[in-house]
Amino acid sequence: MKKKLTLALALAMMLSAMTGCAGTKTETDDTENQVQTETEDKTATTPETEIPALPEATLTDADNRVVMTVGGNDVSYATFRYYLLNLKAQYGDSDMDLLVNTTEDAITEYVAAKVLADELGLSLPADIKKTYVDDPIAQTIEAYNNDANTSYEAELERYYMTDKLFRDVQENMLLQSYTFQEKYSEGKEFCTVTDEEILDYINENFVRVKHILIQTMDLDEAEKASKRALVDSILEKAKSGEASFEDLVTEYSEDGMNVDTGYYFTYGEMVPEFEAKSFELEVGEISDIVESTYGYHIIKKYEMEDEYILNDQTIRTTAVNTLAGDVYMAELVKKAATLETVYAADYNEAVNEILSEDAE
Repeated sequence: MKKKLTLALALAMMLSAMTGCAGTKTETDDTENQVQTETEDKTATTPETEIPALPEATLTDADNRVVMTVGGNDVSYATFRYYLLNLKAQYGDSDMDLLVNTTEDAITEYVAAKVLADELGLSLPADIKKTYVDDPIAQTIEAYNNDANTSYEAELERYYMTDKLFRDVQENMLLQSYTFQEKYSEGKEFCTVTDEEILDYINENFVRVKHILIQTMDLDEAEKASKRALVDSILEKAKSGEASFEDLVTEYSEDGMNVDTGYYFTYGEMVPEFEAKSFELEVGEISDIVESTYGYHIIKKYEMEDEYILNDQTIRTTAVNTLAGDVYMAELVKKAATLETVYAADYNEAVNEILSEDAE
């Protein structure tokens, strides 16, 4: 039995640079003492690594065998195998009819990305394709083939891929990113996101807090106990109203937060303890002491400010491109629904072969 994996490609390249929304952090990069240090630009002193030429794709029988056509586009046995077996690995095989239908739907949306791009008059510029597909794949091939313990072909087989399919999938991913960037992202032709939608999205998915951080990283137990005593006293002042929360932040906090703004953030940006408590609090509520790997936190939740949300470019772009991404995906689904599927005479035989192969 082959190794089971999800649909995510282990060899997939990072294409976020093409979408213009590579990440959703706002002012949270300094939170929890996560300050990024500047590094020296060594471009002038470090010679560039020469990128090897990308060899011609190696075609297999699985690449040449057509099992269906979608919107007039051939779908190979290799493509169907990749989707079917990865979906089977992810969801199991208790309902094979559902699994096969889901595979067909996924492939149809994959084809729809190319059809939609064609209808919009878009194709990948040669330089973009070279930078984000050809060069990284050439480097991947060289790296694996220089590894005495494996090879490019062996790694592809682990993930139910062929060389041709790997290239096609990467190009399709890039084409989707390029289509989104050119037609659906912020400021583009099909981006119709309103300020009201931005505010609704941020209010549903973000939180605004301020916090006092007393760091405990790298402290011994005695030092940590002393810090705990300090944070206990700060908490008492905060909850009694002896001093404003902002004054306490200014006096005690060991974090680079903007005291006036605080932090606007969404799920997955903060350490779990900090995130969970921030979303749990009511507006105006002050937490008890929250401990994380960075130290002790006292957190207060604040109302989010519409004007700030709409004028902070990072927050605004995050919301716009997320909502616009939903529009693009909806267009893919609509386009997929219009594409006619024609099955090869040996379609059922091919499906059974794939499933039998996986059972070996």
